[in-house]
Amino acid sequence: MIHKTNYRLDKYVIAGYGTGQFWWESHIALGEQRGGKCFICGDVLILGDWSHEEDGYLVDKFFEQLEKLPLWDKTGYYCLISDLLDVDTGQNLTNILLEKRLSPLNTKSAGLKPADRLKPGEFRLGPYRITVAGNDIFWRACGELNRTVGGKCVIRSDILFIGGQTEDKEACSKQEFIKELHLLPPWDRTIAWSRGQVLRVCRQEKQKERPGIRDTWSDRTTNKKQAAQYLAHHKEASKKLLMSVLLRLKIAWHRAFAGKVWIRYIVPLVAAALLLVLAMTLYPLKRMFHWAHWRKEHHHKHEDHDR
Repeated sequence: MIHKTNYRLDKYVIAGYGTGQFWWESHIALGEQRGGKCFICGDVLILGDWSHEEDGYLVDKFFEQLEKLPLWDKTGYYCLISDLLDVDTGQNLTNILLEKRLSPLNTKSAGLKPADRLKPGEFRLGPYRITVAGNDIFWRACGELNRTVGGKCVIRSDILFIGGQTEDKEACSKQEFIKELHLLPPWDRTIAWSRGQVLRVCRQEKQKERPGIRDTWSDRTTNKKQAAQYLAHHKEASKKLLMSVLLRLKIAWHRAFAGKVWIRYIVPLVAAALLLVLAMTLYPLKRMFHWAHWRKEHHHKHEDHDR
């Protein structure tokens, strides 16, 4: 049997296995969870593309179970793979491409030392001009209103993270900027890069007075909002579907009478419409009943715990 250890990282459950693999799981909707593979790149945990979706806990129960887990402490930072771009192609990273880039046989920058990464020079990376000067890395681009904008970058575990804008300088010609940009060598000192501030710190969370219980007013408000948003979305989708069905019934009705074949078609059409309307009505009521029942049971459990 493979050993498994679960950790807590923000809103994610990180499952570590004895084989050295890590997987993430997160709550996405009422009673649904989504998960995928993780990758450790130095001091950065990368949450890969989601690969499976399944039924699970409702939101309160999920976070109640989440807060019982130990904090993730294997890396100091984490980010999403969807926020990263491949240096060679400029395309969004995928699980397969990241595995290839992390392979020692395919990683061009794996042998680079920190000092080599920070050797002075200017490079081209997408629309950015990357400048390495001393221990600092800067980016510049021709922004809106044809003005030069820029800021700082940071390298974490073979990934270049472009920071927020801190400079707004003189006017520039976009054509001239692009022309000069193409004269520079391509950036090749990391395997990946990001367009914005996507690097997150694995912060140490403060322990609550009642560990494992996520029952604050803000949490309850969030849960109600999620339920309301889900029902509103379902109601709107049901309304559109119903209007489409009624329109098709109207067309079919006229065609049936025009061809004098209404006896053969009208009964099945009406029956199908009634069944569809009944299904769309009962489904949200069932979800609401399940939600209300769980909330009531959850409330009684906490009352018993307080006694």
